[in-house]
Amino acid sequence: MVVAFAGTHIPLLTLLFYFVNSTAVEADAKLQIVVVALLATLMGTGATLLALHSLLSPIGLTARALQSYRHQKLLPTLPTQYTDDAGVLMASTSQTLRQLDEFIQHVEDYDNLTGLPNRKLLKSQLQKEILEQQKQSSKQQIEFFIIDIDGFKDLNAVEGTDVGDRLLRAIAHRLLSYTGKSSCLARLGNDEFAFIQHPPIQQNPIQQHPIQHNPTLLTPDAVTLQTTAQTLLNLIAQPYAEINPDICITANIGIAAYPTDGESADSLIANAYTALQQAKQGGRGRYQFYSAELTEALQKRLKLANDLRLAIEKDQLLLHYQPRVDWRSGQIVGVECLVRWQHPDLGMVSPVTFIPIAEETGLITPIGEWILRKACAQNKAWQQAGLPNITVAVNLSARQIEDAALANFVQMTLAETGLAADFLELEVTESLLIGDIEHTLSVLEALHDQGIALALDDFGTGYSSLSYLRKFPFDILKIDQSFVRDMVHSADAAEVIRAIVALAKGLRLDLIAEGIETEAQLEQIKTYDCHEIQGYYYSRPLPAEQMTELLKMPNPWRSKVEGGAIASNLASNPVTMPALTSSNIR
Repeated sequence: MVVAFAGTHIPLLTLLFYFVNSTAVEADAKLQIVVVALLATLMGTGATLLALHSLLSPIGLTARALQSYRHQKLLPTLPTQYTDDAGVLMASTSQTLRQLDEFIQHVEDYDNLTGLPNRKLLKSQLQKEILEQQKQSSKQQIEFFIIDIDGFKDLNAVEGTDVGDRLLRAIAHRLLSYTGKSSCLARLGNDEFAFIQHPPIQQNPIQQHPIQHNPTLLTPDAVTLQTTAQTLLNLIAQPYAEINPDICITANIGIAAYPTDGESADSLIANAYTALQQAKQGGRGRYQFYSAELTEALQKRLKLANDLRLAIEKDQLLLHYQPRVDWRSGQIVGVECLVRWQHPDLGMVSPVTFIPIAEETGLITPIGEWILRKACAQNKAWQQAGLPNITVAVNLSARQIEDAALANFVQMTLAETGLAADFLELEVTESLLIGDIEHTLSVLEALHDQGIALALDDFGTGYSSLSYLRKFPFDILKIDQSFVRDMVHSADAAEVIRAIVALAKGLRLDLIAEGIETEAQLEQIKTYDCHEIQGYYYSRPLPAEQMTELLKMPNPWRSKVEGGAIASNLASNPVTMPALTSSNIR
C-alpha cells in the first residue's frame, strides 16, 4: 500500500507545488489551492485503500483460517458463494482443509494395515456407549473382547513380515465378517484385536473345532458370550490356504462386561487385559471371563515381580542340583542346576511360578547370569575339594540367546571361576530355535568353539526338525520326560524314543533320558542303548550341601538302591559342610 501511495501521489503533489511556486498567484490563493489539492489527495488515498482492502481481505481471511486450523484444528467457515478469483481461492481453501482434516482423522483413528479402527477410536466409542447406557434407567450390558494371536512374533520371524501382514488382514476380514457393522471391531496393535458387542451378536456359529475353553458363568448372557468367544477362536483357527496351508493360528480371548466388570472404558479395557493374561497362562486357544479374583491374582503376580527384582541382591535365590547317572556304572557323570527362590514371607516359591514372571519382566537375564556364575563356581569348588570331575548343565533362556554378547559373558565367567569349558554344558529348548535362526546359530557356534557342550532339551516336544540337528552344533539330545513317563504303557511313546535314539546315533550325538522315576522305566530305557539318565529314581534336585555329600559316596547306586530313598535320607539328615557362598566367586 505504501508503495502504491508513493507511486501515485508523490508525483502529483510535486507538480502541484511546482505550479504554485512558479506562478504569480497571491499567497491566500496558493494556500487554498494546496488545501484543496491535499483534501482531494487524501480522499483519493482513502478510496484507494478501501479498494485495496476489499481486494485483499479474502487473502487475509484465508490466511487467518489457515492459522486457526494449524494452531487450534478449527475448520474454516469461509464464504464460498463468490465466483471471482478471491471467491475461488476461499472455496478451494475451505474444501482442501476439510479433505485434509478428514485424512488426518482417518490416519489418527484407523489402522493402516487392516483399515479397522485403532485403539484410540475404539476407546472413544466404548466410552461413548458406556455414557449412553448410564443415561438409561435400565442399563444394558456391553461386552468387550480382546483377542490376542498366539505366537505371532515367532511366526513373523519364520515366515517373514509380508506373510504376517497378509495373515493379519485375513484375520481382520474373518472377524469383521462375523461381528458385522453393529459391533465396533478394532486392531489394538501388533497381534491384538478387540471389539465391542452391543447388543449381543445373533448369528449362527461356524463349525466348531476341538479348542479348549474355560467356562465359568452359567447365566444366559454368559452362555452367549461363551458361544461368541469359542466361535471367534474357531474362526481364527480355520486354515489359511490362500496364504500358507501349513500355518496353524490360535488365539486367546479376554472378556469383560459393563457394568459388572467396570464402569469406564479404561477399567473395562484393563480388566479385559487381566482376563486375557489369565487365558494365556492356561495355554493356547482359550478364553477367560474377568473376575475380581483375577485382579487379586494379578496384584499378587505384580508383587512377586517386584520381590523378584530384589531376590538376587538379597541372596534369596538358590541352586539345586539333580545328578545325571550312567546306569552301567552307577556313577554320577553330571548335574543339572535348577534355580529355587526362598521368599522371606512365602517360603519356597516354585520355578513354575516365578520363571514365567522373570521371562515377562526381563529379569530372566540377570537371573540367568547369576545361575551361570554360581554353577561354574560350585563345580570348580567341587573339583578343588577333590571330588569327581563332572559337568554342570545350565539352561539358557530366550533372552540370553538374543544377546550377541552371551559368548563373551560365558567366556568371562569361566575365566573368573577358573572352570574349564569341558565341564560346562549349556541347554536350549527347541522353541528357542525358531526366531532369528542366523543369530541363534552364530551365538551357539561361538559357545561351541569355546569347547562348551550344547544340549537340545525336551527334544520331540516342540518345533522338531532334522534341519536343526544338522545345522546347529549340538552334542547332546535330551529325551523329554513325557515320552519316558509313557513309554512303559504306550507303544507310540516307546517308538518315539527308539526313533530319537536311532537319530542320535546316526548324527553321533550323546543321549540323556529325563524323568526316570521307576525301575520299570529304567529297565526299558536300558534296552534302547541310552546310558545316561536323570530323574527321581536316582535323586531329586538337591541343595549344594547334600549334592556335595552325594558326590563323596564312591558308588551310591551300586545295588540299584532307589535314589529317592537316598535323597530322603540326605534331606532328613542335613550335612554340615557349608555350601558355596557369593564370597567364593571371584
